[in-house]
Amino acid sequence: MTTGLVAASMMAPLLLLPQGGLLAEAAYLKASFYAEHYGRPSAARTEMLENRPQAGLVGKSTTSEGQKSTTSEANNRPPNHRGMPAKGLTVLGLMSPRELEAMLSKRGWSAWSSEKRMSGLLLLIADALEREKSGRFTVSKDRSRAFCSALRKIDGDADTPRDGLSVLMGLRVFVRESVGRCYPRACASEFRIGEPYASRPRCQVPLKLTAAQAEKWEKRLERVRLAYERKTPVIAAVRWSASRVTLPGEGAKAILRLRTTEPDSFPSAERCAKWLDERSQRVAVNGMGTVHTPIGQCPRIIRPFLLIDGEEVTEVDISAAHVALLPRIYEPAFLANLGIDYDWLDAEREKRSMIAVIESGDVYGGGTPEERKRRKKETLTSLNMDARVQMAMAASRFLLDGRPIASAAMRAVKRKSHRDLSHWLQRWTSDIVNASVLALYEQGIPSIPITDCLLVRKRDEDIARDELAFRIFDSAGVRAMVGEIRYAAPCLT
Repeated sequence: MTTGLVAASMMAPLLLLPQGGLLAEAAYLKASFYAEHYGRPSAARTEMLENRPQAGLVGKSTTSEGQKSTTSEANNRPPNHRGMPAKGLTVLGLMSPRELEAMLSKRGWSAWSSEKRMSGLLLLIADALEREKSGRFTVSKDRSRAFCSALRKIDGDADTPRDGLSVLMGLRVFVRESVGRCYPRACASEFRIGEPYASRPRCQVPLKLTAAQAEKWEKRLERVRLAYERKTPVIAAVRWSASRVTLPGEGAKAILRLRTTEPDSFPSAERCAKWLDERSQRVAVNGMGTVHTPIGQCPRIIRPFLLIDGEEVTEVDISAAHVALLPRIYEPAFLANLGIDYDWLDAEREKRSMIAVIESGDVYGGGTPEERKRRKKETLTSLNMDARVQMAMAASRFLLDGRPIASAAMRAVKRKSHRDLSHWLQRWTSDIVNASVLALYEQGIPSIPITDCLLVRKRDEDIARDELAFRIFDSAGVRAMVGEIRYAAPCLT
């Protein structure tokens, strides 16, 4: 028993201090010995700790003076990573590191004056210059943080910008041209190089980067792509589906025929064929969340020639998608955001009556197919019109007469811009389509979104139709027509 206690005292002497006797005294002496020889580092050891690589610091550590040292403070240490030497790199720039340091010091932003953070700012400038087209480029906060991390709240004063993009805007190196609008989320903004830097010749700026920074720069395109995929998972699903799309020889011949028969449609078809041949699968997402690919811009006459996994394809289309999602304007959160005073029972009654009109299939009125097509165009156009003009159009009166809450919502949402209602409808449509793409992706079914429809294999047509129709019914309560078949959901009671 005594041997066990002695062994325990050698391993963790402080655990025995509350006990009396010789064992406690021996533990105290042993703890003092440890503190004397190991708890107080020598001058050489202190210097080694202060110059150790930044990657070796995690969270907080204690210096020889007993003060707390944060990871942010370690950014001011020499730029080496896991003991590896700094890597020299030359990038396109507008200023030297010394000039940037002087600018930061003049503004009093000393927290950004470390060599590592200044290198991140210069890398952000180089990335913008590489992507600059017609004097404009887009930068989001997520992209800027891929090159220089944001400051913590405890670093710098209240006037110090927290992210690299704000720093360059404060120095007037970047000037915002237009704010990216997204309904309801924000997206990347458009910038230009500010004066006097825009008139300067581009120069080569030598940098000393850590191994981690050099790796980030070399793999910046992949890192940005992965960051976008994490933020918008549908991009990965669409890219996976696009990798399985092929264009046979008959399709290529049909594209060549467009050069003489439809010369205006030929460039977009050729761009689609090139996109499929290169296998780059670059995907763009606009402010309303709509996923754009060259397949969506390809003429309809060419799409049937495409193959997915070597099988024939078909388009599953949502009939009158914006009209089917229009009852979402009765959502309590939407009406509350517009500041509309309403009675819940009246709103529910109006919503059900609007749904009944939409599901009747007579939302565009009767008549010949040409008349219905004309009324459909008029109805969809009215959603983008000024509120006063819209209320005067027959197509809008058919939906809004006898529904004062809907009429008030139309006027309120178009108060700032007559296109805002259309933006919301595009946002809701994109949410439906993108969620369906992800659901099919989880089932191993490839699908390509084309605005308000999905391009899928013919054998997957029923699954894609049910997926789209269910999500419309779940969000708006409308049994919509999808693929020329109305969703067979139970009636609302």
